[in-house]
Amino acid sequence: MVSCYFQLSSQTYGNEWIEYGQKYYSFSIVNDGIYKIDYNTLISSGIPLSTINTNNFQIFGRERQIPIHIVDGGDNSLDNGDFIYLYAQRNDAWLDSTLYDDPSWIGNPEYSLYNDTIQYFLTWNESGNNERFTVETDIDFDNYNPQPFVLENESNYYFNQYNEGVKSSNASSSFFMAGEGWGITRRNIGYVWNFNNIDFENIYLGANSPNIKYTSVLVGSSNAAIPAGSGGNHYTRHTIGNSDYLLVDSVFSGYKSIFSAKEFPSNIIGSDGSSNFKVSIVGDLGVATDYQSINYVSFYYPRIPIYTGQSSINFQSVFSDNASKSRIDISDSDLNNPIAFTFGAEPRKIPIISYLGGYSLLIPNSSNFSNTEVVIQSENEINSINQLKPVNGNGFFTDFSSISNIEEALLFVYNDVLKPVVDSYVAHRSSAIGGGYNVILAEVNELYQQYGGGIPKHINGIRRFAHHMYDVSEDKPVGLFLIGKGIREANVSSSTNIGPGTRSNITSYQNSLVPSFGQPSCDACITSNLPGTDKYTPLIPTGRISARTTAELQIYLDKIIEYDNQQNQNDVYSTNTKDWQKQILHFSGGTEASEQVLLQGFLNDMAETAEDYYFAGNVDLVAKENDNPINPNELEDIKDRISDGVSLMNFFGHFTTSSSGFDINLDAPSTWDNQGKYPLLIANSCYNGNIFHNSFSNSEEFVLTPNAGVIAYLGTLNYGFISPLRSYSDQFYKEFSQNNYGG
Repeated sequence: MVSCYFQLSSQTYGNEWIEYGQKYYSFSIVNDGIYKIDYNTLISSGIPLSTINTNNFQIFGRERQIPIHIVDGGDNSLDNGDFIYLYAQRNDAWLDSTLYDDPSWIGNPEYSLYNDTIQYFLTWNESGNNERFTVETDIDFDNYNPQPFVLENESNYYFNQYNEGVKSSNASSSFFMAGEGWGITRRNIGYVWNFNNIDFENIYLGANSPNIKYTSVLVGSSNAAIPAGSGGNHYTRHTIGNSDYLLVDSVFSGYKSIFSAKEFPSNIIGSDGSSNFKVSIVGDLGVATDYQSINYVSFYYPRIPIYTGQSSINFQSVFSDNASKSRIDISDSDLNNPIAFTFGAEPRKIPIISYLGGYSLLIPNSSNFSNTEVVIQSENEINSINQLKPVNGNGFFTDFSSISNIEEALLFVYNDVLKPVVDSYVAHRSSAIGGGYNVILAEVNELYQQYGGGIPKHINGIRRFAHHMYDVSEDKPVGLFLIGKGIREANVSSSTNIGPGTRSNITSYQNSLVPSFGQPSCDACITSNLPGTDKYTPLIPTGRISARTTAELQIYLDKIIEYDNQQNQNDVYSTNTKDWQKQILHFSGGTEASEQVLLQGFLNDMAETAEDYYFAGNVDLVAKENDNPINPNELEDIKDRISDGVSLMNFFGHFTTSSSGFDINLDAPSTWDNQGKYPLLIANSCYNGNIFHNSFSNSEEFVLTPNAGVIAYLGTLNYGFISPLRSYSDQFYKEFSQNNYGG
């Protein structure tokens, strides 16, 4: 685990490393290690090596320039047989931490919420003042005493289940909560995790052996009633060593996370290195359930540098108070012609030489007095990069801030598979009948590269792009429109979370064209909680068309064009052509009689607002008054009313598994015969707005039915609570009927 050199610097949008006049070529990294890019790969990737001085090469990863070592024969030209060495890391949670209110809340620092893969970028400039490994040559081992130990990291991270963090009424926030992330399968009262796979191999127990450092993240996964005097409904105990030395003994409540950082004497561990590390769910609180999950555990311990059978080695060299360099003698390894790089205040390439039956190297002290990360790899274990791809096909990133007109922009974020119809959509939205908008197009895969740390599917790609466009414009963007299906990353269970998320399933991953934010997924949250707005208000009004194919997008665009043609303010308004836009249908559901009366009352209050003299609408109510389905005659009357045209349909009731998703069932929208007269549908219920899964949802069917159905769908995708649903709908009615009537 190399961490000291590649920490995230304080950047605003994530694209500060890009020089827009330079060409960039991307390549993917899925594992930590030393990588090699040779002459043939660069030539086959279209890089004009004959025109580039090797001093001008740069490689960027994790939004910063990384050091490289170039073997070019000393002529500053990369020719046949020459190559570039670099050290690269797979993606972990380095960028995810920026999504939490407090970066220390990260639930699993080793396992990303989005992807293991990350893209690095090769480019070249004209300055020649670029990051390189300083080449050390000192092999005078006899002048230094060998260090008795190095610091080794022994860690485990887990990704069996998704832990949503703190909940309220069993509902989780779309914002990332403390400890939220992936962890081990949760267990209940009395369970003991016995981590026999964690061993302190070749532990050093001699003079000046330092303490072992322990860190972990554990989360509560249930919230049982708390008995009087118990102090909580979870009890975790962490012990280690043959004496069961106590590391953590904590009682806590609910879905809280326990972040542990402890030190303990190394002699707690026996000379054989067995950890006997256990995490127990103690069962003496008297609670009904005590489910817990572990996300991550880590130990840094002193190790004798014996690496039996290993051909790739990582460790920390301890800063030496007694000499300017630390001599490390590695024994019993399978190293073969090894390469060694170190990362401290200055990155270095260190000679590692066969010596005294093993391998030795001299590591200069870091100038900032910290320990030095060391990476050693056999030459035959070095990974080769076989292909580099020019960004955007031509090598150049789009400089969005330099677009000629960025004022009052309508931001279209799309996936390239939908591009043919996206172009038609832009043409319509730019036209007078489509609103005359200043549309700025952004392809989502470029946003991952430019604003998302090079991490495919990372929401920061969209989030930081939108934030950047907001900040650089005087007249702020009027909307953020996401074009494409999105699927949640997490695996969670509910009535409409159908199938696995993108993080663990290749089909879900491929079908997610434009991602959303958080769990439950929330498009409005993409630009919420940013400077310039409060936590719960998006910086830019946000919407999505959940299309998976160009055919689906074309269906919706055809409906949009029909709908917009109905809104022409220069048309002659008559009863025959425009009366339908004043018609509203309300549907009230409920289970018990008292609830049915309550929901009818809420809708009647909204009807009074809509029928007031500003909007002057006409509202009809279809009310559920028992458990019987709508009779066929009444159903036909409703379909006829929809066919004649309504501008708004408002359901207030419960989610069901009926074809419409409501406890007042309607026929499929394909039977409505309402072409050109498409309403907005408000779903005041649980779940019905959930589009973030692999299946074709009810809401998508309503919107994507050709020549029928609705023009837009507004609904919750998880739990819906009556009071906030009513509050939101009341205000919505006031906005379109009074405050913003007439535009």
